[in-house]
Amino acid sequence: MPYIKPERRQKIDNDVASLLATLDELHQDDGNALKTGMTFVGGDLNYALSRIIWTLFEARKNYATAAELVATLDCVKMEFYRRKVAPYEDEKAEQHGDL
Repeated sequence: MPYIKPERRQKIDNDVASLLATLDELHQDDGNALKTGMTFVGGDLNYALSRIIWTLFEARKNYATAAELVATLDCVKMEFYRRKVAPYEDEKAEQHGDL
């Protein structure tokens, strides 16, 4: 997890909140509501993340940038699994019994 300084987080979090609101607005009526009222459609999230990554790559197109972006995406995936998915899986295994 990139534990960045709070003042940096605040600037980024404002834009993330705006993006999440936009994603929610786009899909209010298509039956994909989550318990929180948020909606989620993987294609739109994929598009948003791809635009960010592709734009960063185009700004400094070289192997080092490509490697850094791929590594960052891998770290995001692994951290999400470690911090969110694995505990959920453990909870469900305890709740319903393991294999």
